[in-house]
Amino acid sequence: MTTTIKIILWLLCAMIVFVPFGTLVAMNIIYPEGPEYHLLFRVMTIIYFIAVFLLIPFISFRIGEAEDIAEAFTCCFFLSFFSLLILLWGVGWKNIWGIFSLAAHTGWSRFWFYLVFGFSWLCSSAACLSFIIFPYSFDDAAEEIACNITEHMVFTGLLPGIAEHDVSGKVRRAAVDRIDKESDFHHILLWGEYDDSRVEAVSKIKDQEVLSHFAENDESVKVRKKAVLRVSDEFVLCRIAEGDKNSDVRAKAAERISDQSVLERIAKTDNAKEVRQTAVRKIENQKALAAIAQTETEPSVRIEAVRKLQLTEALTEIALQDESAAVRKLAIQKIDDPEILAKVIMQDPDDRIRDITLDRIDDQEVVDWLAENDPSPVIREKAIDQVQDKKILSRIVIHDDFPGIRKSIVIRGLSQTLLKNIAVTDSSPEVRLEAVKQIKDKKLLAHISIEDNDQKVRNEAALKAGTEEMESVILHSKSSSLHVPVSWAKQVSNEAVLKILAERDTSTDIRIDSIRRIDDLSFLNQTALSNSCAPARIEAIEKIDDAAVLRRIILQDQNLNMVRAAADRIGDPDAKVIGYEKLLKADPYESRIAGKLRDLYLETKISHRLREEHSDIHEEDENSGSYYCCYEDYADHDDTAYYVESY
Repeated sequence: MTTTIKIILWLLCAMIVFVPFGTLVAMNIIYPEGPEYHLLFRVMTIIYFIAVFLLIPFISFRIGEAEDIAEAFTCCFFLSFFSLLILLWGVGWKNIWGIFSLAAHTGWSRFWFYLVFGFSWLCSSAACLSFIIFPYSFDDAAEEIACNITEHMVFTGLLPGIAEHDVSGKVRRAAVDRIDKESDFHHILLWGEYDDSRVEAVSKIKDQEVLSHFAENDESVKVRKKAVLRVSDEFVLCRIAEGDKNSDVRAKAAERISDQSVLERIAKTDNAKEVRQTAVRKIENQKALAAIAQTETEPSVRIEAVRKLQLTEALTEIALQDESAAVRKLAIQKIDDPEILAKVIMQDPDDRIRDITLDRIDDQEVVDWLAENDPSPVIREKAIDQVQDKKILSRIVIHDDFPGIRKSIVIRGLSQTLLKNIAVTDSSPEVRLEAVKQIKDKKLLAHISIEDNDQKVRNEAALKAGTEEMESVILHSKSSSLHVPVSWAKQVSNEAVLKILAERDTSTDIRIDSIRRIDDLSFLNQTALSNSCAPARIEAIEKIDDAAVLRRIILQDQNLNMVRAAADRIGDPDAKVIGYEKLLKADPYESRIAGKLRDLYLETKISHRLREEHSDIHEEDENSGSYYCCYEDYADHDDTAYYVESY
């Protein structure tokens, strides 16, 4: 709870609780010789006094820990109600009016005097007690109420106490804003518990002696920093800048110093880089700045020195030798000598510095050297844009290891001889593609379209080569593997070319497509037997009818896919049975093959030779009415009768 709210609550409590008590005390004073029960007045006065002051700690505790203002008011209400009951019991219910009547007869002025005196004393006591209650914070709404009360408080004498001790920063600031006496500000600085209110007080003090005292001696860094900003005595500022134990305070003091000797001393000796930086910003002596820029160990301080330095000789030394790239960069930006810039760009190890320096170089020899020799590909590429010598470009496009640079040179245009060499030998597909776009030799393009390992390059070369050149190169090629573009292969009609593609192209799709368009049966037979591409062989098998070739595949081929294709294609039932049984033996649970084999047995009435050599047929099972095929060769499968299917 804020102190302001506690004061208001205690004042209200005093009004409600102690008015009856004050009345009782006054009646005993002005009517000591009252009715026979005046002794009872005195006894009840003592009892009431003891009861109220025994309850004061309880009230203080409840108000201090109240969760909201309503609870505090509730405590005051019950206490006042209890006090009223004591008063009524003490004087008697019927004598209430008599008390006031008697007071009227004895003189109202005396009665009111004692009443007001007692009430004022009790209110003051309550206000003092509120300062010893343990502080607890209310919510934001209560804090706003306290701020508003503080801003409009009539009793301004309470403001210094609020500014010193209130737990709410807003309330403390509101109190400080209302204060206008220097003595109150001094008191806040001496006795305030919180730095923020003390800082606010410092910002309003005008007495330079007081400001100097607190700037040098206050324990709070915040207070000293604020005081330093308002001190005008440079001697005091110099003393603080060199002697304060906090670097922030020293830096603030150094900002307001103009004595060059002190600033130079601080820049060289202070142990905090922030203070040295601040001092360097205020130094005007160029020699001192040069010395600091060349000897200072902290790069940030050297940067501040270089920023103000104008001596070309010192800047040159820094630009060439300083170990910090940031310091060198700043020095280079202040140099205009082409020779120095040339040295920097050829010697500096930092890519960014060489990059920004290149923009300021006009020497073509330096640019040519950078285009060939700079270790950064970014700088080489940037320099190449300024190179006009074709010989230099030719050397770079052959030897540079960065594809982007080679590509940019090819795009600018080269001789056909060099372009041919690049299109065939360059390791980058992007560079070869750019070279192919500029080559005019269709025969070479045809070779590239077949032999290059990048699809984009092959497609571009095929588009530029033409059909005749492509077919001629394919027919005369001795390469065991071709890389013909798919789009071009689909347009080929020359069967000789199609045969080569079916045998040697690396693309399975091109081989299959070529076989589909070939009508030469002898070639298809040979392809079905020996082509290295299994899908191509299957495509060829599906186009041939030669029973000898198909039977050979069924009996000898180890690839079951080939056997399956040949067995489906062949018309000889004996060979078909052998093929299906071979497949079924490899996969006994292949129901589709078993079904085909069962149908084949039933339809062809296979010979006793095949029946004896390959299987026993039981036409109908007594229990299920289903057909089974039992194979003697399947003894390894626990003599299981393999179900074919219901017939």
